[in-house]
Amino acid sequence: MVLIKFSLRELASRPLRVALTTLSIVIAVAAVVSVSIATKTARVGQERMFAAVAGRTSLEVIAAGGSGFDFRLAAELEKLPGVQAVPVIRRYSIVYLPEDKKVRVQILGVIPERDRLVRDWELESGKIADDGTGVMLDAPFAKNLGVKLGDSLRMLTPSGLRESEVVGLLVPRSGAAVLEGGLIYMPLGLAQSRFRMRDRIDALQIVLDDGVDLEQTEQAVARQLPEGLTVRRPALQSGLADGTMLATELGLKLATAFALVIAAFIIFNTFQMAVGERRRQLGILRAIGATRGQVQMLILREGMVIGLVGSAVGSLVGLLGAHLLTIATAELLQTDMPAIQVTVFPFLLALGFGLGLTFFATYLPARRSGSLSPLEAMQAVPPGEMEGASLRTTIGGAVLVAAGVVLLFVSMIGWLPVEVAVDAVVLLLIGMVLLLPVSLGLLAGIVYNLVRPVFGVEGRIAQRQLLRHRGRTAMTIGMLFIAMATGVGMANTIFDNVGNVHQWYQQAIVGDFFVRALMPDMATGKAADMPAGLDQEIAAIPGVLKLDTISFKQVESGEELLIAVIRNFTQEKQVYFELLEGEWTSVRRQLFEGQIVVGSVYAQKHNLKMGDLLPVKTREGVKELRIAGVVNDYIAGGMTLYMQRTVAQELLGVEGVDAYIVQADHSQLKSVQSALEELCDKHGLMLQSYADLVDFIERMMNGVVAGLWALLALGSVIAAFGLVNTLTMNILEQTREFAVLRVVAMTRRQVRRTILAQAVIMGLVGLAPGVLMGVLVAYLINLSTLPTTGRDVSFLFRPWLFTACFVGAFVVVLASAFLPAERAARIKLSKALQSE
Repeated sequence: MVLIKFSLRELASRPLRVALTTLSIVIAVAAVVSVSIATKTARVGQERMFAAVAGRTSLEVIAAGGSGFDFRLAAELEKLPGVQAVPVIRRYSIVYLPEDKKVRVQILGVIPERDRLVRDWELESGKIADDGTGVMLDAPFAKNLGVKLGDSLRMLTPSGLRESEVVGLLVPRSGAAVLEGGLIYMPLGLAQSRFRMRDRIDALQIVLDDGVDLEQTEQAVARQLPEGLTVRRPALQSGLADGTMLATELGLKLATAFALVIAAFIIFNTFQMAVGERRRQLGILRAIGATRGQVQMLILREGMVIGLVGSAVGSLVGLLGAHLLTIATAELLQTDMPAIQVTVFPFLLALGFGLGLTFFATYLPARRSGSLSPLEAMQAVPPGEMEGASLRTTIGGAVLVAAGVVLLFVSMIGWLPVEVAVDAVVLLLIGMVLLLPVSLGLLAGIVYNLVRPVFGVEGRIAQRQLLRHRGRTAMTIGMLFIAMATGVGMANTIFDNVGNVHQWYQQAIVGDFFVRALMPDMATGKAADMPAGLDQEIAAIPGVLKLDTISFKQVESGEELLIAVIRNFTQEKQVYFELLEGEWTSVRRQLFEGQIVVGSVYAQKHNLKMGDLLPVKTREGVKELRIAGVVNDYIAGGMTLYMQRTVAQELLGVEGVDAYIVQADHSQLKSVQSALEELCDKHGLMLQSYADLVDFIERMMNGVVAGLWALLALGSVIAAFGLVNTLTMNILEQTREFAVLRVVAMTRRQVRRTILAQAVIMGLVGLAPGVLMGVLVAYLINLSTLPTTGRDVSFLFRPWLFTACFVGAFVVVLASAFLPAERAARIKLSKALQSE
């Protein structure tokens, strides 16, 4: 109990240092919690969307390419024992609300009484929409839209803008019927009429009676299906959502890992300094009977208290971060996200990280405090500090550096996967930090010779004082080194990836104006249907030179789904995408011959290359289509294939257009834009110029990129805290020395210059090599991008970025020295001379 009170008094006596250490834990834990919750939320949003549409469905029958088929198949399948087949039309549309607001919704064309076999809902008010032009809405969705019973909704359909009265409001009775984006239930006959699907449906959702064997029924259904139809399990759709989010999650997790590494260094350094400062107190405790174990537990207990508080506060901050990341993800995926999914797991994870980091970071200082004898502890500087680096640390550092170099070499020559190069760099970073105490004298001497003309004798004093505490100095320099290396590496990687996206859309999106409804759902390839005959109206506008179309369809290959991007490819000189394999002239010819082009992410995942055959389910069964080329693509996370429109119509039954791409005479741009605006107002469509679309894409990227920059900035802040701690500790331990120097005529200005010189020496020793290592980190992250994500991102050497990072970090170093320097300069001599 006495030692517990002693620990609490010790923590209370140093509020600034405790606050800085706690804040480093808060930042690291908040990063873990926010990324974990935001990732879970995005995935739950996708799962709910599919669950709402699938409901109790065990199997579903669809046509290749998402084209429709005869609804009378339902009666044939229901002859199978234990099978109930529910026909459904699934289409996206735009609902127009007052004040020029519009929202993308999914319309389900259903037979209401049959639909209850699939989706569990009950009528809250109004009546069942089983005939006429009335529709039903989810009651929570209607409330969000401000729509009431009896209101009229305008919806975009292939037949143009059509109105329907809201005749019923539904309440979901299970989670499977909840869709955050909103559902509109429309009578099947009305949906067939408005979406021009006479006697056809999009899918049959099959519900099985209890006890019916799923696999046997799936085989029996497959035998009953005509050519071009397939039976599958609904869960298959979630794979595209995974592909869409993969790169975002990897980037956030990588940046979070860097924040954790830097936080571990700051905690370790802080407690190492705390043990050094209190060595006399600990020696007295040992002298009056405290055991080694009690002294070790004293330090560990203090660390765990800080870790517990930091984890708790970090968890709360992480909730706010998760909310902001969820908003950014919603912008990226162009869909509504559910409320953040708060479960116990992220907080247990945060507690584990916070306490785990603290335990491992305080274990060595605690062990060291218990290992000193009372006599050693009461000396001015412990022997370990004066003798320099331990042999064990030096050997460990050398082994890690050697292992990193070997792994780097064998991965570069192809004996190991190239992504191992990133692991090799991590080993190199840690090994170099462990070797710093050995090389500190040489490096500090080189830097001192560089700054001697500026600092003179103050620089010499600063150098000697830093070498007097090699362990602490080396750890602080190591923290700056890792922060700079990871920061430069991540910053350059962010610029490389943003540049890659720019290069992609400059080739993939060529046009002056774009006419569409809203963005298609990249998890299913479905978009709101465009009015029929719109292409003729656009082509008739004076000044329109070329009109291209683009459509998206979901296709199946083996056990995976892809998004088929369908275009006309009519322009011989226009390159429609960034080819990684293949030459455009021959690729275009092969597209017209029925071959396909695949996205690099999918190609890398399945080890596909130009000339390989890809099995694709078509209206005529599974066909093996030859790959004419591989492209860098960001649509649907790169899980794409490209087809020429005529080929897609024949194989997939593609109908309609998702967007029109208009190229106009630049001398008539204003008149063409005015005519297109009139046309879009008439049909309730959206018109975007090229500049608008580029701005839209930039805003989608900015949310995630801002999150990565924020995590890097947090790492820099943590490193700055570490430097402040080190300089402050140096001042506390140099209190008597500074007082003696002041007595023998050292001025306040010279004291400030000495502290500033310490910061400059540590900054240059840590930051300059950190920039060089950061360039290597950036190159190797870039090198591993293709094998890990399937994207071929070019590495660019950016001297301005590396210079800016170095200068910015060096300014932070100088700023971090300001408060410690002022504190040292204002020490009262009478009190300082009494200091031990």
